[in-house]
Amino acid sequence: MLSVLTADEAKRRFGALLKQADDSPVILTRHGRPRCVVLSAQLFQALLFVARANEARKIGVAAKTAMVRFARQDIEGGAAIISEAHGQMRRLDRLSVR
Repeated sequence: MLSVLTADEAKRRFGALLKQADDSPVILTRHGRPRCVVLSAQLFQALLFVARANEARKIGVAAKTAMVRFARQDIEGGAAIISEAHGQMRRLDRLSVR
């Protein structure tokens, strides 16, 4: 279950916030509105893994589409698809926790 803390509570109880985030994500609010979510590094890595797997599937589809474009002599269209897929992978790689 998700916990909710105000930004002020999070500042006052930072250690407790970190412990809570180990168990489940914690939503931080400011002025009654959700502002961010604090989650464990392990959960973040798992979410990245799922996102990368999804992107890999999309990139596989994009590669097939690009091959069709190349076969039809649409070099610019195929290259544009490959370029976009490459950019998506690079954006995901920057999110890695090292």
